[in-house]
Amino acid sequence: MQAAMQQWDILYSDISEKGEQKKGLHLANSICTEFSRLIFAESELKIDGAGETANFLQNLLDRFSPILQTNFGMGLALGGLTIKPYFANGEICMSMIPADRMFPVTFSAYGSLRDTVFVEPYVQGDVYYTRLEYHTFQPDNQICSIANYTFRSHQADTLGVPCELSETPWNGLEPFSNISANAPLFGYFKVPKANTVDRTSPMGVSVFAAAIPQILQADKLWNSILWEYASKETMIFATQDMFNRFDRMSEHEKRLYKMLMHGEEGKVVPFSPDIRDSSLFNGLNHILQRIEFACHFAYGTLSEPVETEKTATEIKMAKQRSYVFVSALQQQTETAIRQALQAAAVLAVYHGLIPSSDFTLSCNWGDSVLEDTDARFQRHLQLTQAGYLKPEILIAEEYGCDTEKALEMMPQQPSAADFSLFGGDR
Repeated sequence: MQAAMQQWDILYSDISEKGEQKKGLHLANSICTEFSRLIFAESELKIDGAGETANFLQNLLDRFSPILQTNFGMGLALGGLTIKPYFANGEICMSMIPADRMFPVTFSAYGSLRDTVFVEPYVQGDVYYTRLEYHTFQPDNQICSIANYTFRSHQADTLGVPCELSETPWNGLEPFSNISANAPLFGYFKVPKANTVDRTSPMGVSVFAAAIPQILQADKLWNSILWEYASKETMIFATQDMFNRFDRMSEHEKRLYKMLMHGEEGKVVPFSPDIRDSSLFNGLNHILQRIEFACHFAYGTLSEPVETEKTATEIKMAKQRSYVFVSALQQQTETAIRQALQAAAVLAVYHGLIPSSDFTLSCNWGDSVLEDTDARFQRHLQLTQAGYLKPEILIAEEYGCDTEKALEMMPQQPSAADFSLFGGDR
């Protein structure tokens, strides 16, 4: 799994093993970015209630949501991530730990992460510090134990020797603590796909794991297309007597005109071959479609959409594959956020910030993947105008409120008493 995550990381960041920027289509990054957009496109996350605990967690959720959406692509690329709350400077903060910075120890019988080691590196001059935060959860005793182990090294790729916590940048942390909790103090997100790297591992795999061969083929073909344009660039070859002063030509002219060292005086040879871009782009489009199928995208997400007449049912079926997978991602995301907020509430109670850890999280993800929101609104508007749907239901759906609030937003309709017998206002 560690070797697979290194490959996924290289493809996602488009950085080679030598640390150089790779040339290509950056498809792995685009796939994760698009899935992240689809997950959070219509998301509405809020804490129900108006108590001290609800207000505290809602404020925490509002601060954390933009960070979650921005950095969620890394979790999709590496097959999972952990949302871990922590206490620092008198407040609860949230951290996102990708799968390559954590080492699972124990999973429950249902595949949920229970015990794990989180790795946090820190560089100070030529000294490399590493902190291992070991979380263990005892379901029988309802106790979560957190132990911190620190190491110091002068090489980036080694753990080094153990050192005291007081000698490191984390000297304010407790070396060991026991906290009463009914679940581990973190939320774990896992990509809901079968693990083909290690079938015995309950860890997730990258959203583009099944499409890696096609991604590499697409990059190779893209470089061939760029070479096709570069090698077929128009040029004009001419003998030396055709130039007044070749050294005085602009860079653009030197790129267009090339000097013939041998040949009859006054000879001009144009070079403008045909470019085989149509066949190359057609091949690239077919590869992109295979990537879309392997990643559970609807056709046209990465490839050029095929302009053919389709019924509404055919369009819906084409989007169904993407809708089902994104819905599964949203369920995993909701579970991770709920677990992380529960852990944050437990830590807040432990440090005396709130009186209780009870709360209710409300998640609305929408269905923009399957159906366009504007099209749905227009259909409901037509039903309202035809008298088959109450106007307050339409307004409630548009603004995300209940029907009572929608009725307050609607203008008051004039009654029959407001008009005279002969027409017009009284």
